[in-house]
Amino acid sequence: MHQPGPRGRPDAGEGLLHYKWGFLDGHLTRWTCADLDAVLLEIYPAKMIVEEDDLAKLLPEARVFVQFLADTGLLDSASDDPLALCAHLDGLGPRLRRNMADPSRYSWGKRFWLAAAAAGVRPDNPAAVEAYIDHFNSLPLPEREAMLGPTPLPTTPGGLGPSRFTPPHQPPRPIRRRRRHR
Repeated sequence: MHQPGPRGRPDAGEGLLHYKWGFLDGHLTRWTCADLDAVLLEIYPAKMIVEEDDLAKLLPEARVFVQFLADTGLLDSASDDPLALCAHLDGLGPRLRRNMADPSRYSWGKRFWLAAAAAGVRPDNPAAVEAYIDHFNSLPLPEREAMLGPTPLPTTPGGLGPSRFTPPHQPPRPIRRRRRHR
């Protein structure tokens, strides 16, 4: 299947794997066009802050990742055909750009960090991050909602709000209880 193409960074598939594991079915070597759509068109726009230069690299790196799985024999037999996956990725560019630029798709966390960045806060400066969080928390609720959107209905015990993101058109994952190890 290997076709000449862009070489990816060593971590090219990391984001795909992370979100497949945490938000989809957890089968890291089984990929379908629907999986690629869920990760790249729903979860990435909600959670990832991507610079314009890096946005252009997302699809070629996803293609390299699929090619790697196919070339090494790691692509699960229940996956869509690797050529179909790569062709599907080739057609996602306009939708990916639209979705990544659509603020209505952003999670609270992404909105918060975009607001912090707009205020000049760098995530690698813990003191500035802490000061920004304290400032944000001191704002009246209407001002916080103006920045992040309305407060969601509580969905966890104690009214702490949603504990995880479920992509649109996906059933919520069951909550797993951890067993105590003795």
